[in-house]
Formats: sequence, structure tokens, C-alpha cells
Amino acid sequence: MPAGGRKALSLASKPVVVAPADMTVRELVGIMVENETRRVPVVSADNRVVGIVISRTILDYIGGGPKANIWMLEMGRDLARGLNAVQIQRIMSTHVISLPSTATVLEAVKILLRTGVGGVPLLKGGRAEGMISERDLLSLLTKKTGIPVEYHMSRHLITADPTTSFLHLCKLVVSMDLRRLPVVLEGRLVGIITSMDLLRALNLDSVQRLILAGQADDVFRMEIKNFMTRKVITIDHDADLQEAAQLMVREEITGLPVLREGKLEGIITAHDLLRWLIYHI
Repeated sequence: MPAGGRKALSLASKPVVVAPADMTVRELVGIMVENETRRVPVVSADNRVVGIVISRTILDYIGGGPKANIWMLEMGRDLARGLNAVQIQRIMSTHVISLPSTATVLEAVKILLRTGVGGVPLLKGGRAEGMISERDLLSLLTKKTGIPVEYHMSRHLITADPTTSFLHLCKLVVSMDLRRLPVVLEGRLVGIITSMDLLRALNLDSVQRLILAGQADDVFRMEIKNFMTRKVITIDHDADLQEAAQLMVREEITGLPVLREGKLEGIITAHDLLRWLIYHI
């Protein structure tokens, strides 16, 4: 059977990490960090999926976008109350992009490319049987393609400075629909920052103590150099697409800065690789 005809469920992550609709935002941040997942279906009392929260939803809520109005306007800018009293049903998206649990790999690739989301739940009777992600699908790219990553990478780079504030980066991630940004200093790649890095920072005990003490502004002013990933996994511009896919699967990441003679030239993502894969499965 061609790979495209395989059941997506055979590649999907199982069991699915889900959250009840009455869980607080603070509790969900902990769940996402603990499970290293940036998308969590929200379920009703009978375990049916009724919404979804992704890492960017949280960043929108804490100050990166309009969802922040919930705690800023209703709770007098008290972020501690906003995190510990507000239930995730207030911030979740009720438009859940999903597939039936019988969907094929090809159907999964198509929906991810069409919608731009990084993963979708596979549902049976409204309940999540698995979660299929871009990175799960990269495991199908097993042979050399003969195509270098520079042919499929993005050259239009949005980067951040190490002194960029936590709040500014949240706003950038939300407004530009980003998952990761290379961190550059004087033309040199010095780190990478992802939406999950921001959640990990928010989950730190030291950060939570500041928030509980009413010092959220101190959190918002934190510079990203304090919690960015400094050991950046990169790939050379002339490496094969298969090498990029294998590296992403092995390191459990979905994006790689692309270097030419040590200088940042672009970025290749799992989404970019799916654009090639769809014609070869």
C-alpha cells in the first residue's frame, strides 16, 4: 500500500493529552509544559472534544493579543486572577479542525497544508483517538530526495534580538502567527525562541511568584535571552530534505535554521517538508 493510503492513526501520538473545559488557564499551562505539547483538545464531561487551546492561545491571553482583555478589563489587570480563576472554556477555540480516526495519511497531509495548523485530533464519536502532527508525518520521509533544503526553505526571516521583552515577543508571535524566531545579535545566530519556550518561562516558580505578588509588569519586561534556547540545532543549506526531516523527528522539533558557511540564510520547517511530501506519498 502506498504510504498515502495508510491510516493516519498508525502514525499519530496516543493517548491524546486533553483538558476539561473547567480547568484553569494556570493549570493548563502546567499540563502543556509537563507534556511538551503545544496543542490540547478541550473536552466535555463525556470526553467529547468541544474546543482546542494551542500555545499561541495562551500567549494571546496573557498579553499578546485581544484575549488579554478578559483579565485586563474584567479583573483590573490582575494577571494572577486571570491565570488562576479563569477557565479555559473562556479562551479556547470552538472551531476545532479535525479528521475522523479512519482518515488516511494523505488526508492528514492535505488538511495540515490547507489550514496551516501543526496538528489535528483524530476523532471517533467526537472523542480524540489520536493527534496527528506535521512531525509525525515526517517519519515517512525515509529516502534521500536529491533536493537540498535551500530549495524549500523560507528566506524571509523574522528574527528577534536577545533583549526583546517577553511581552513584545508574545505580541509578535500572536500578530504574525509564528511558532519560532531565530535570535540574532550583530548578524550572528545566538539562540532560538519558540512559543513553548515562552510557556516554560511562564511556568517557572520564580515567574509565578512575581505574578502572585502583583508584579506582572516585571515578567513582561523580562528579556528573552534569559529563557531562549542557546544550543540551536541547525542544518546546512545543501543538506538533503530527508536529513532535515530525520533531524526534526529525532530532536522533536519542527523548524531548523539554515546556515551557509556559518551564517543564517533561512529556515526550513516541517510544513515546508510536507509541501514536498504530498507529491511523493
